[in-house]
Amino acid sequence: MKRSFTAILLVIAMLMGMVVIPSGAVASDPAENYTHIDAEYEDAGLALWFDYASEKKEQSDISQTGMETFVVYMAKNEIEGAQFFLSADSDRSGLTADVTNFVDAEGNTIDAEIFIEYYHDAAKHGMIPDAIPPLDAYGAFDIAAGRSQGFIIKLKTTMETVAGDYSATLSVYDADGKQIKTAKVFAHIWDFALSEETATSVSMHLSHGLLTGAVESTLSEDELYKNYYDYLLENRICATSLPYLLTTSNAAEYLDNPRVRSYQFTNKGGYTGGALLSAEWRSAYMRHFRTDDGTRLDKGYYFANVVDAAVPADLEALKVKYDEFTAMVSETYKTDLNFISTYINDIDYTLPDGTVIDQIDYYDDFVNLWCSKTFAYTSEEELNTVSGAKVLQPLKWNDVYGTFVDRMAAQKAEGDKIWWFISWDVEAPYINYYMQTDGVAQRILFWQQFDFNVEGFLYNYANYWSGDCSDPYANNVTNSAYPDAHGESILIYPGDVYGIDTPVGSLRVEAMRDGVEDYQMLYMLEELRGEGAGDKYIDLMTTGVVSYSTDDSEYYNARIKLGNAVEAAVHGIEEEPDVTVETGDIDGNGNINSVDLFKMNLYVKQVVAPTEAEEAAADIDKNGKVTSVDMFYLKFRILKGYWG
Repeated sequence: MKRSFTAILLVIAMLMGMVVIPSGAVASDPAENYTHIDAEYEDAGLALWFDYASEKKEQSDISQTGMETFVVYMAKNEIEGAQFFLSADSDRSGLTADVTNFVDAEGNTIDAEIFIEYYHDAAKHGMIPDAIPPLDAYGAFDIAAGRSQGFIIKLKTTMETVAGDYSATLSVYDADGKQIKTAKVFAHIWDFALSEETATSVSMHLSHGLLTGAVESTLSEDELYKNYYDYLLENRICATSLPYLLTTSNAAEYLDNPRVRSYQFTNKGGYTGGALLSAEWRSAYMRHFRTDDGTRLDKGYYFANVVDAAVPADLEALKVKYDEFTAMVSETYKTDLNFISTYINDIDYTLPDGTVIDQIDYYDDFVNLWCSKTFAYTSEEELNTVSGAKVLQPLKWNDVYGTFVDRMAAQKAEGDKIWWFISWDVEAPYINYYMQTDGVAQRILFWQQFDFNVEGFLYNYANYWSGDCSDPYANNVTNSAYPDAHGESILIYPGDVYGIDTPVGSLRVEAMRDGVEDYQMLYMLEELRGEGAGDKYIDLMTTGVVSYSTDDSEYYNARIKLGNAVEAAVHGIEEEPDVTVETGDIDGNGNINSVDLFKMNLYVKQVVAPTEAEEAAADIDKNGKVTSVDMFYLKFRILKGYWG
């Protein structure tokens, strides 16, 4: 009885505020104890707050997160960002902003730059941010009352960046140059680097003709194309056509670049590979492939101009293209080249003996780069429980061939490549790269890809600036059959609008690159820990192609756990075994009492670091963090136990 009474007094004391509990994010996170900083000429009518870079806020939404700072977690040789917003109680004009480089305690620095978010009319979805011109090029900006304005602070680390904790200062200025808002921003750099060789292939068409026809520049057309190609490559995306023809010696610069994971056997700017003639192939072969160990050649693939096979005759036409290409190159190279298929449809093909086979079976003799829509991987459970779920392979073929997933696994075991393909028709509940698609989902797509052992990703266009969309800032529906596919095939924007010879990027390019770099971390973890080591992190966010979380905090916490795990694996630190725990039972003795509350208090105050099992038990609200909120929940749980 005395012990119970003492425990009750302890709980009451805490409830009365006798113990000060700091609030904030993750233990040891500098945001935990962050306090507001007034600018030199603080403008109380101007609001500044931070948010996850994955969040897309419609322009009329001025709700605030309460985050007065942000911590970016990233590896070496990575690009990451933080997002901040401004809103005002009345119109403001002529504002500017800047951010210092991030600096650690020893004076090491990380480059940082601010990008302003441009808002596009996405019909029923409102004004959605996507294009992100550099603020230096954009210049002064205005904020209308009742409207928010978003910004991205982008950080770039290198292989030589020193691991550890960094901080920078963000400042906002009025039209007179007076500092009216300021805040500290932080970065934690893990002690490992992402390799230059990207773990997954990402391929999309960068139209040479649409680019040079839309952009005014003092550069030559080829120089301009190279700038745009290099921008995509910096973000771990490969345009289908290299900046240099395969027949030139300059192409070797890109054929040997570890970030270049794919290219088409095509002439300059071609959408398909049909323009590569036999004489040109022989020239390219003699220059680049005759003494190649296979690395250069294996990055290339042939995309025939029979794009969308819909009937049996199309299958035969595609086989003819394959035979033509094979005959063209067989004189010089005696191996199978990568021949890609896309748009796999439900086609019954009747063989001469009367046997009916499907499209995949027909392709089996000549296709070795399989590129399906993501809905091909829908599980039967998802098909039965998720509205809008569908399959690519009709269920009638499952008994004949096995599931599509099983068939692709068998093709990969035989040495074929397996990719995914997204176009206009991959609609919700599947993840697409529409403007309005959730930013977390657009990153998680690559977690799904890794989970299904898919090694490449194909997307239609980066710059479909054609027809009504010749001004992509003003118009963003590129296919009238899909009026809700805002921004589909427009991932970058003309830079000449802001006086630059490089493209203006987008929030969707940021999401794609972040997803690719997450894929890279999962790849590293399994290389070091073994197959399946990434499963528990993937399962935190997605368990199927239409089963996934879009919660920003869940994603960032899962990603932090993944990065910590990679860092531990790189340095040979043994991973703690998974332990099944009961929420609140921090000491694991089967009882939830004042001892557990005392231990949690130590964790929240950062006096003691919890083990993984203790942290899981202490995380009452299951948001990946142990904070004063968890303390609050545990206090009342204990009180309920005492007073029933």
